[in-house]
Amino acid sequence: MDQPHNAGSAPPQSEEPVSGNEPAETSDKSQPVIRTTPERDELAASMQGYFGRRRRVQARVRDGVVEPQTDIGILFAAQTADAFGTTSPTFATRCMNQLVGVLKREDGTAEQALNAGLAVVSGVDPENETEAMLAVQMAGTHDAAMSMLARAAQSTNPRVMEACGNLAVKLLRTYTAQMETLSKLRRGGEQMVRVEHVHVYPGGQAIVGAVAAPGVGGLSKMDVKLMHSLDRQPSPFRMAPRCCARTRRGTECQSPAVRGKRRCRIHGGAARSGAPRGERNGRYVHGLRTAEMKELRARLRDARAVLAMFD
Repeated sequence: MDQPHNAGSAPPQSEEPVSGNEPAETSDKSQPVIRTTPERDELAASMQGYFGRRRRVQARVRDGVVEPQTDIGILFAAQTADAFGTTSPTFATRCMNQLVGVLKREDGTAEQALNAGLAVVSGVDPENETEAMLAVQMAGTHDAAMSMLARAAQSTNPRVMEACGNLAVKLLRTYTAQMETLSKLRRGGEQMVRVEHVHVYPGGQAIVGAVAAPGVGGLSKMDVKLMHSLDRQPSPFRMAPRCCARTRRGTECQSPAVRGKRRCRIHGGAARSGAPRGERNGRYVHGLRTAEMKELRARLRDARAVLAMFD
């Protein structure tokens, strides 16, 4: 006969199995039990992301020789070649040996260093041998920079801290430069400039749209220079006479002439510009080519022409 229980006492324990919504407790105390719904959702999302990623290639090192972890040698060769973006097994093996030599530490094994480096290279996903070599360099640079930062943090000697910190800064800058180089390689040297805000003030004009002219080395070069554009110059400059000197391209210079002169500042209109007159004008040998001699010869030619009319 069932015994009634008091209201203040604990309810009797049920011997029925736990429903599927709540996981049953295990006897192993080392494994925590997930009881809340947010923890289950987080675990499901993490497992989905983990299994959705492509598995990185792994290897083992025995007596300094890189060997596959699987018994299928052709599978390991294909995985390593794909990880380094090459079709040469020799190149892939060489890069793996370089990873072992660069990443191996006294407190770790060569196998751990190699697998960590292979994960980095696989994450970069190189498309050719050039990007693969850059990925190996990036792995070594990052590992060396972290090692210097750790030594600087553990040391109490100011000189050691300064030396290790400076070296870490140089390595981190090198790593950033390597990242930029990889980005330039993948975009083919092209550069895109995005303008989000354009301010047009009274009296100014703006062009909305793609304005580009092909130039040398993939760069863009505008045919009309902005400093010569009349729309971008103030009103006094637009009303001033143009220089009209012959440029190297064979066109007329459109810069405004200096006040009181016919040319702009570039083509001789600036103050005290132009060659000096007289003996101050450079080197003299005979003096037959000076402006004064040219003027005298012109007058003599005119005089001879007048005299010839009366002969």
